[in-house]
Amino acid sequence: MNYEQTKFRCIKTNKRPFILTFTIIIVVFWIIGYSNSISVFFVRSCVGMCVVYSLLKGIQEKDLMNPYIYFSLTPLSLLLYNENISNWYFNELTISTWGLGVINFFAFLLALSLTNKKNKNHFTAQTFNRSSNRILVQHSWILFFLGEFSFVYSFILHRPFFMSNILSYFVFPAIALAWKSRNKTTIISMYLFVGFTFIYSFNKTILLSYILITAISYKKYFAKNKHQTKRLYIGLTIAGLFFLFVAFPMKALIQEQNNFSLQLLLESIKSYFRNSNGEFQGDIIWNAHPILRMPYMYLVSAWNNVQYIMETQSNLTYGLWFFKPLISWLQFDHLFYKEYELIPYSNFNTFTYVTVLYKDFGIVGSAFGSCFLGFFVGIIYNRFKISNSAFDVAIYAIVSQATLEMFFSNHFFMLSYPFTIVIICKVYKNLFSLSREF
Repeated sequence: MNYEQTKFRCIKTNKRPFILTFTIIIVVFWIIGYSNSISVFFVRSCVGMCVVYSLLKGIQEKDLMNPYIYFSLTPLSLLLYNENISNWYFNELTISTWGLGVINFFAFLLALSLTNKKNKNHFTAQTFNRSSNRILVQHSWILFFLGEFSFVYSFILHRPFFMSNILSYFVFPAIALAWKSRNKTTIISMYLFVGFTFIYSFNKTILLSYILITAISYKKYFAKNKHQTKRLYIGLTIAGLFFLFVAFPMKALIQEQNNFSLQLLLESIKSYFRNSNGEFQGDIIWNAHPILRMPYMYLVSAWNNVQYIMETQSNLTYGLWFFKPLISWLQFDHLFYKEYELIPYSNFNTFTYVTVLYKDFGIVGSAFGSCFLGFFVGIIYNRFKISNSAFDVAIYAIVSQATLEMFFSNHFFMLSYPFTIVIICKVYKNLFSLSREF
């Protein structure tokens, strides 16, 4: 290949990120364009820059399943907020609400960027001898038994098991170890049992956890080329469509019906897609396809609740939310029951992560919490990039979910995860004296 051919090839290759970058910027600032005042336009532009920065940083990473891509949903949810959608569910956001979002977005992204180290090569899949594979499988089954014991206990005795929420997170390092061992019998057996648990009790949040641990483990230990990686991303797209087409209708079905059946599910899905003159409960004016109605409400309604909290429940809790995981571990959380109560504006009761940071530290002080989370997520991500440990894969998968859902949830400040999985993985590895790369 001569110089001219090489030069042409480089120019052709470099066009792709340029076109993608240009497209992202155009779309984001097209969304910003319908601002009704200069001040709102300014803060919306700041939010838009956070969206652009997150996406551009995310596509520069070797793995698209990274914290920048996950977090981009949070500023995007605020950017897409439009009070004209409903005269009941949405109020016009104040500058204080926009400012709270901007301060925390910048703080999180700054801390994440400072923590995220460059020139870190992802570990490639490694081969193991029979002896090491046997040990991987053994520990995988031990962890899986610990994780599913509470389900079996409640299934047989019809009562919850002590610390069931904590024990259930042993399932994720178990699945990561199974993928690392490449033992097909173990992998298939575990997923069959997990499928049975979903028949007994379906939960969207847990389903997302299994999707992420599966995708991240597959990418870490199986995907050797771009073709396999492309198949993975296609699978994730299908999973996303499943959430839109099936998970939302199934959630409504489970809430409204005592008994589950395939016929009821099909009827629920059919009803979900039926366009009833663009109305939902008589309050939401919706002219687009009804499939987008509920995802949009879940995506943006948390910000209406943020503003409602700021206006009606502005008393600060001075770190009670920030230290809630520790307080819960010590079994003292019941002493602060009233302080941990958040009253939503409507029956859409989701709260973005900045809500509890505002309750703890106010508008400006909330940036401290976002910085902490940015550093924490960055450290976990860095460790995942350079490690071949199945435990690091499991930890990153759960932290990924918490980051992905920051736009409508405060999972970082709950007992169940993601700090809990860091603790139980560390305890298990020390208990069995497992090597750092196990």
